[in-house]
Amino acid sequence: MVTYNKRVLLILSVLTLIFMGRVFAQLIQLINPIGFLPPFDQWQSGTMAYHWLFLSQILILGLQITILIKIHFQTYIFRIYRGKAIYIFGIVYFSMSVLRLFFGGLFLEEHPFWGATIPSIFHVFLSSFFLILGLYEVRNSNKLNTFKV
Repeated sequence: MVTYNKRVLLILSVLTLIFMGRVFAQLIQLINPIGFLPPFDQWQSGTMAYHWLFLSQILILGLQITILIKIHFQTYIFRIYRGKAIYIFGIVYFSMSVLRLFFGGLFLEEHPFWGATIPSIFHVFLSSFFLILGLYEVRNSNKLNTFKV
């Protein structure tokens, strides 16, 4: 039987809200800057033009929200190979995000990519979403299948 885990859904929801807050905070700083938020340019490393960054963020948020809705209504179909792929992606993405924070904080503070602290922090949150989702999917896929992976 598939486990409907409210804690996992809550954690994934909070991670999505954190990412959503980041997306809209930068948009606010573009449209009508607010003094207590960091300036617009600090929200990105500059490796991607903002309009492409914003579009990709909206697509990611759409994916996250779709997944959350399907998990909530128990219509999400758990697949072992997709779960493993998401989990491995999450591990690699999380590891690279933490390394980016580490190297950016210690050695490369002035580098536009490595020293971009705000994006690095939010990449840790976003990668955590995929790490947790992948693990949740693998565990539920194993419960659906008679064989162990």
